[in-house]
Amino acid sequence: MGSRRTDTHEPCFVAWYLVALVLVLCSHAACSDRSITRDPASKILTLDSSNAIVISSTDTTVLHGVSDATVLSDGSVVVANSGNTEILVFDSTGDLLNSFGRRGAGPGEFAWLSRVFKHSDDSIVVWDDRQRRLSFFDRDGNLGRTVDIGSLADFPSVIGLLGDEFVYRTLVRYVVPRDSVRVTISGSRQPLLTIPNKSNHSVSFDRDGSAVSAPHPLVFTPSALVAVGTGIIATLAADIPEIHLRDAKGALVQTIVLNLPTRDVTQFDREQYIDRRREALLSMRRSTASRQRELSILEQTEFEEHYPYFDRLLVADSDDIWVRSYIAHEDTLTAWHVFQSNGEAIGRLTVPSAWTVLHAGSDFLILRTRDELDVEYVTRVVYFSSAG
Repeated sequence: MGSRRTDTHEPCFVAWYLVALVLVLCSHAACSDRSITRDPASKILTLDSSNAIVISSTDTTVLHGVSDATVLSDGSVVVANSGNTEILVFDSTGDLLNSFGRRGAGPGEFAWLSRVFKHSDDSIVVWDDRQRRLSFFDRDGNLGRTVDIGSLADFPSVIGLLGDEFVYRTLVRYVVPRDSVRVTISGSRQPLLTIPNKSNHSVSFDRDGSAVSAPHPLVFTPSALVAVGTGIIATLAADIPEIHLRDAKGALVQTIVLNLPTRDVTQFDREQYIDRRREALLSMRRSTASRQRELSILEQTEFEEHYPYFDRLLVADSDDIWVRSYIAHEDTLTAWHVFQSNGEAIGRLTVPSAWTVLHAGSDFLILRTRDELDVEYVTRVVYFSSAG
């Protein structure tokens, strides 16, 4: 069996880590025009740990590098198990139903599983970020068709489906200090919208692995984030505490302003970053000349004065908006801020920073979690409202 159900008598790690998950509801605030400001408050959402479904590795299936998950209409969970280059399908109780895919460049094969989506007909759509290709499967793993997105744009990344169309983003590079992220729907060659963006890549490499001179923006720079729901597109520039909600034509419908404090990048943060990067560079296989060039670039690193506000954004099945506070290297906990599509605040979810919300339903979450031995699990857990 690749799964187990927990109950109040089972001595497993599930209970202690689910107790740490709390969702604090936010207070109502006045709405002016299309902008709403939201602040945290005291009500909480409680997770039902006794009925959590924990999917774990087995002798035949090892969870490794799980990158995404989605849920089909019957409750089946589809997992992109990227480290093993395979798609896993589990039933609503966590038992393995099917697996398909392997490493390769042929039909039905993958180089890197980045995202997995549920299509309107309950088929499974997989985005291969390295091959720039969408693959459409039925739930049994039979390949229907593929779409080469690389022919549409340079360095595209599919971020969601809107009906029969897919939405992808492209990055306009090397425009210092701000790049731009362009969001496009597959039925049109014209960008739907453009979002200011700062890239955090400070070093580029040529084909032999040597570092080359290139414009490099500041470290801890914010990136533009985009997520797609059933009928909305959520966007934000991570250096501004605002979420913009747009319709399928790109028109602005609502702006949610979060009342969040600014977090400074300290001298200790800078030193820790330099030390970790230096240690990583020294462990890489590089020529002496290449390593010296990389270390020289590292010593010239400049930093932002403040951390970004956010680093992850997703839209739930119900079109609720989930946005995660930026995780700095010393953070052990992080917060997800949750809103309805009309801008009303739902709450704030606090989880260990090593855990990630992969998928959100109307009353449940699919989490990628790790235990104290750094073993991966995929967990389905229900949450419900309770008094604070």
